[in-house]
Amino acid sequence: MNKLVIGGAIILVCLAIGFKVMSSSEYVSQMKYVSEALAEKEYYSKHEIQVYGEIVQGSFERIAPRSYKFMLTDGNATLEVNYVGELPGSFNEKARVVVVGKFQGNIFKAYKLLTKCPSKYEAKEN
Repeated sequence: MNKLVIGGAIILVCLAIGFKVMSSSEYVSQMKYVSEALAEKEYYSKHEIQVYGEIVQGSFERIAPRSYKFMLTDGNATLEVNYVGELPGSFNEKARVVVVGKFQGNIFKAYKLLTKCPSKYEAKEN
């Protein structure tokens, strides 16, 4: 009986520690619009963040294999993004995207790029 109680207590302690670690804000990157991220650029040079916006038309360029540069905007502010990685299959230059990474000076260095899936409820562009 004592072994069962001790084993159960150990499992509960491990679960509590795991929950605390996973729910800590240090381990969960926040999502911000471009203007919000730029307002806290110094903080996000040390902490990972997800930035949401639209790629500025004509700004997307490939600078090396698997390396891209583009401008991201939320309509209020614009941010230069350098992304290294594979482009998602649903990617296009008019996409709304989320980039994940950190600021390095005035440039956002992204290691992940996610595209917004088109909704069947949105109006089609001509």
